[in-house]
Amino acid sequence: MVVDEEYVIPGEILGIIEEFLPGENVYVRNDDGTLRSKVVGKTAKNKKLHIIVVSPSKRVGLLKKGDVVYGYIDGIKDMIAFVKIFYIENANKLLLKPLTGILHVQNVSSERVKSIYNVYSYGDIIKAHVAEDGGPPYVLSTIGREYGVILARCPRCMTILKKRGYTLVCPACKTKVKKKVSLHYLR
Repeated sequence: MVVDEEYVIPGEILGIIEEFLPGENVYVRNDDGTLRSKVVGKTAKNKKLHIIVVSPSKRVGLLKKGDVVYGYIDGIKDMIAFVKIFYIENANKLLLKPLTGILHVQNVSSERVKSIYNVYSYGDIIKAHVAEDGGPPYVLSTIGREYGVILARCPRCMTILKKRGYTLVCPACKTKVKKKVSLHYLR
């Protein structure tokens, strides 16, 4: 649980519905009654009215909607891939400290994708675009032929995969891997 004037991130638990009502930028998770933050910001509790609010941080985002970025898949959890963004194509800028992006399964392809595990793996280098203003974390999308994996390794032997049509093939062990591949795949 959060104390007054603490910085929080989206989804962080702030309390329970029995002790506070959700105010601005706070939502109730229906399955367990927890109050959670919608934004990155600072909490404030009104103990008389029993309301908790989150004031959004005034930070200006480095990225804006439509920016083209490159990053690597840093983790996958349920329907979301976590991306470390290391290059901004529009600004021709290599980042010394990577930014965090989130890629939801619905933003992966124009075709239906059941699981993010079917199209991306840990360590894949991808080309994406920023889908929404705001962040960090930045909401990314790989919908479109130019977006997707630009470099990947074989899950068996870690050799860099070669593109053969819409499939990636390992030149060493001949493993075939299906991914959401960019037109700009490097091999």
